Amino acid sequence: MTGQGCERVTIPEEICPNNDCNTPVNLTVWRVFEDREAIDPLIEKYVYKYPNVTITYRKLDFTEYEDTLINALSAGRGPDIFQIHNDWLPRHWDKIAPVPEEIKTIDQYTELFVDVAADDFIFNNQIYAMPLSVDTLALYVNTAILEDAKIFSPPATWQQFIEYSNRFTELTPQGNIFMSGSAMGTANNINRASDIIYALMLQNGTNMTAPDNSSASFALPIQTVTGENFYPGQNSLEFYTNFADPNNRNYSWNNDLAGSIQAFENGQTVMMLNYAYQKPVIEKFKQPDVEFDIAPLPTINTTDDPVSYANYWAETVNKQSRNTAWAWHFVNFMAENSEIYTIRNSKPTALRAVAKDAYEVFDRQAYYAKSFYKIRATEVDDIFNQMIESVVTEDIPIDDAIDKAQNDVTALMIANKIEQ
Repeated sequence: MTGQGCERVTIPEEICPNNDCNTPVNLTVWRVFEDREAIDPLIEKYVYKYPNVTITYRKLDFTEYEDTLINALSAGRGPDIFQIHNDWLPRHWDKIAPVPEEIKTIDQYTELFVDVAADDFIFNNQIYAMPLSVDTLALYVNTAILEDAKIFSPPATWQQFIEYSNRFTELTPQGNIFMSGSAMGTANNINRASDIIYALMLQNGTNMTAPDNSSASFALPIQTVTGENFYPGQNSLEFYTNFADPNNRNYSWNNDLAGSIQAFENGQTVMMLNYAYQKPVIEKFKQPDVEFDIAPLPTINTTDDPVSYANYWAETVNKQSRNTAWAWHFVNFMAENSEIYTIRNSKPTALRAVAKDAYEVFDRQAYYAKSFYKIRATEVDDIFNQMIESVVTEDIPIDDAIDKAQNDVTALMIANKIEQ
């Protein structure tokens, strides 16, 4: 059996000198959220081709994952292969062995994966991770409520989104929200509120950071074709927080309501923005009378190039591994065969060829998904959430709130500057 494995496939010299694959190799894999069964078909397919390889798998709890991983890597007992979130590379790139060119070149990488993967995981002309799936922010709509109102298509633009939200928002005589047209406006009780703001800013053309990633720039203006200053970041924050302003005509949400997912499951809000990974959760816990569908993230205008926001995980290799070449070979194998994984687990694709002409919303959105550089992702998310809440609960002016957030993110970037 051992010799047969090498006869099936040509192995890069870096992995098997003289094509000798008889040496036993054990690769340890750490991942979050999913049991081994999620990638078992890929493991079985790989070890059939390379029977000298065994795969040891460990699932870790998300709340402890990053700390456990960092401690293990610091102690020299980390896994060969582990997952990183798509905005973790600025913090963790120095713990990773880049992909050998014999396994995957940058040209091959950009041909295989959707654009956002290259944006997130190519650094200093080296590849640092490969995704099996790319999730994106999309629009969940309660189709039962829409159809009762003789509406049979979801909003395609943000103006249509406002019209739908206003139509279905109901207030009590005391001014309390009885029915929410859309879960928008706050941070404390809206799942992934910071991501919604990121998506709005990116659609608006906001430059999130300076070109060299030395400072934040999302509060700065851009010049229009007529030479006037336009503040896309400020515009996005105002648009979002208007939904939580009782004095605004778009008022549909406040901090007294249940969390956005729970409200959607209970039929208390008609529209919500969220990811594919929440779909099975909603299907499991929704009320029987709640019927829903998923539509693309609305755009500013129907003529605009679509933009969605990416939130996903990718596989990478520990630079301390004694089997870095083998580890990357296995990761590359999983990535190139990731349709086995995405179909089995109902996940969106990360593959350019699949996403380009896809019909399913999350697959199609992966093709035009975007993200941006976060020096320390959790802290940046917190700063944006605090920015939102300062407007909603403290009545801080929009321009003051976004200026403070920009200064806070810049300070974070200066304190954690990466030497390239």
